[in-house]
Amino acid sequence: MGGNFFEVAWPSGKAGACKAPIPQFESECHLMLFLVSTPIGNLQDISLRAIETLKSVSMILCEDTRTSKTFLKKHGISTFLSSFHQFNEKKEEEKILSLLLKGEDIAMISDAGTPCISDPGHLLVKRCLENGVVVRAIPGACSVTTALILSGFAPLPFSFFGFLPKKEGEKKRALKKALSFEGTSLFFESAKRVKKTLGTLEELGYEKKVFLAREMTKKFEQHLLGSVKEVMDRFTEELGEIVLVLEGGGLKMEAYDSIEIIDLLQKEHDLPLKEAIKMAAKILKEDRKSLYKKSVDR
Repeated sequence: MGGNFFEVAWPSGKAGACKAPIPQFESECHLMLFLVSTPIGNLQDISLRAIETLKSVSMILCEDTRTSKTFLKKHGISTFLSSFHQFNEKKEEEKILSLLLKGEDIAMISDAGTPCISDPGHLLVKRCLENGVVVRAIPGACSVTTALILSGFAPLPFSFFGFLPKKEGEKKRALKKALSFEGTSLFFESAKRVKKTLGTLEELGYEKKVFLAREMTKKFEQHLLGSVKEVMDRFTEELGEIVLVLEGGGLKMEAYDSIEIIDLLQKEHDLPLKEAIKMAAKILKEDRKSLYKKSVDR
């Protein structure tokens, strides 16, 4: 690639080492995948650079062509669309990489927001980087950071866990793991399942505030802030996209069993098993030998 660093031309035509705008890249600079953020609801939430990029590339990868066509038509973008989703990701990967290596300029979008966040794409990005294809992000809307700043909870540190599992046992384990973290935790959840999830939090004894953001940036945007019970009682609309935001450390130690505590101490604090058992014994005021036996017998 002519060295470890080079400048490229953006769709605006501005560049350093390369002078040609997309798609007429010079030989060192024509291998490029653009990750373009799209609106999460309001179709006006798109940057000029994103529109320019989507008009300039030869192909746009998207999850659902029907969804993307509405947004693209709004902004006068007629670029060829190709489906790229979780069910065909592996099948399409080689074909897309081949086109990129031949000099095609390609953009990838998700149905809404920033690509690769709980959406397909990160494996393609990895393959591109391994094969010398330059990857560039065109930043924009992201429901995770939007919900975080709307919640009023401490923005740092925060952790995003994607979609919660559907099965109750797995959901409980995921919530316990998340809430062992001291910072703010964020999840995607279905509007139809969110009340059940709030019920799970209540069952676990979660004591801090909950922020629920539904249909952000859209006409019927809804924000609910309060205790688990307050939010559960006020939530009535089972439609739309949900981001659930939880204050950190909202579970009492009693919510965790001894094995979970030992595992958390090992993973979160990088402790060897014996040290984790020793610390768990102090926290739980239990016999160290019995905890060791439980740990090795599981």
